[in-house]
Amino acid sequence: MLKVICSEYPAYNWNGFERVYAIVGLVHNGYLVINRFSEIPNGSDTPEETFTVIAKDLIIITTGIYSPESIVGFAHTHPPAQYIPSDEDIAGMGKGLFGLVLCENNRVWYSNSGELLISELV
Repeated sequence: MLKVICSEYPAYNWNGFERVYAIVGLVHNGYLVINRFSEIPNGSDTPEETFTVIAKDLIIITTGIYSPESIVGFAHTHPPAQYIPSDEDIAGMGKGLFGLVLCENNRVWYSNSGELLISELV
């Protein structure tokens, strides 16, 4: 079981489209330490249904990252009551990265192999 240490998650705010965040932190000895969430544009042609991350949008974030930090995954919002990651969410998550769906008061972590067992610590 992966243990997540995060002091603050992005506020859930559904405005009719999926908001996207790069998750910046590090993984060490079974802990995912999240230092910050950096919002990035949703590059999808249908942002009300899906999200897409475009490499050029990550440049500003990556220039502010110093070792041992890295982008460890991506978080995005879903419409109310739709907190389960879609098949596209799971298939689109890069190997070794973590995905997070933010939906109302729910947070669902996943990887490209499906849902993860996560223990959230404060």
